[in-house]
Amino acid sequence: LYEKKFITYPRTDSRFLTEDMDETLRAVIRHCLRLSPFDKITEFRPITEQVLNNKKVSDHHAIIPTVEIAKSDFSILTGGEKSLFYLIVCRTLSSVYSPYIYESITTEFICEDNIFKASGTNVISLGFKEIENTIRTEKDEKENFLLIFMKDKHFILYLSVCPNISQNLQNHIQKHLCSWKWRKQEIKIHPMKLNAKV
Repeated sequence: LYEKKFITYPRTDSRFLTEDMDETLRAVIRHCLRLSPFDKITEFRPITEQVLNNKKVSDHHAIIPTVEIAKSDFSILTGGEKSLFYLIVCRTLSSVYSPYIYESITTEFICEDNIFKASGTNVISLGFKEIENTIRTEKDEKENFLLIFMKDKHFILYLSVCPNISQNLQNHIQKHLCSWKWRKQEIKIHPMKLNAKV
């Protein structure tokens, strides 16, 4: 990819770009957003300062696509090269996108003198995960769940109907649902930036 001028110099372990690369990075982002499937992303406002840091760049900056991709012939790439290139594009766009924000909910309630604990997550803003979802083939189906701990055992109860729950457990939940009393609840908001930078 480097020899074909699709990406910058690859022999680096840096995750940041130098501060004088702001305009170059913005040009690269504009070219990347013209590529399918990233062209479906609307209202992309890059937060370039997240990846610009002179002190964290040693010999060479992080790997990013080049501005040459605007006039490149993608047909010269093999299947593996194309997959790797799109992964680099995805990582570059994700690193300058808004954070993924979710709230975690932890609660305790009592049923017939037994203490139950439940936790779950609620996505507030997809942030950079919106970029990652554009190249993902399978959707993560574990986002929307409620985890109930009952003594030493734990059960995963999907908020939609889940055929994997035993009938006895479903009956127990339905039977005692009205006698459950909330003990305490905690809700936290978590803004999460992409761990790896560019």
